[in-house]
Amino acid sequence: MNRPFGTTDLARKFKQDFSRSQINKALENLMKKELAQTNEKGSIYWVDQRVFGEVSDAIVKDLSVKVEKLSSEISELIARKQDIAVSLRQAHSEPKTCNLDTLTEQLQNQIKSHKDKVNAMEQAAASGKSGKGGQQNSETIVTEAKFYRKMWKDRRAIVEDIIDQIVDQKPKTKDIRNELYEDIGIDSDKSVNVSLNDIRL
Repeated sequence: MNRPFGTTDLARKFKQDFSRSQINKALENLMKKELAQTNEKGSIYWVDQRVFGEVSDAIVKDLSVKVEKLSSEISELIARKQDIAVSLRQAHSEPKTCNLDTLTEQLQNQIKSHKDKVNAMEQAAASGKSGKGGQQNSETIVTEAKFYRKMWKDRRAIVEDIIDQIVDQKPKTKDIRNELYEDIGIDSDKSVNVSLNDIRL
């Protein structure tokens, strides 16, 4: 037998939607449909679930399978949500696009300046005018160039890693990577016509 609920229980549960008098009136209508019982303690009302028909074991089993499937899907969605949250935290911790653009421009200018100095020293060496000071300058420039080249590679790897994580969460399309670069405003080496291979140390 189903557990009955008293008028007070119903009034408390539906107090935001119905007044107590409305609930009493609804219960009186249920009494007319023989969905009530009166004993020495008062009137008790409940819905006779037999009006909904018998539920077969096959239906219960089918619903259990659906519940299990939905639970599995929810777990997968929660895991994906956590992965996306981690990716977003990593993305927020990285330099902003405007900062990367400024840094890229600074590095390109420094690389050009160093290449000009190297070319000038090579020409001086070819003409026999190179000395100890020129050699030290050359070593300093090469060391700095290696440092900036490494920074360039590291930051490019960071950006590509973030893009890869975003791509994994989006529907696959032919130009999704290029579209992301355009939407976010990232300049690739190809788009600005530069290459690490141009720097030979």
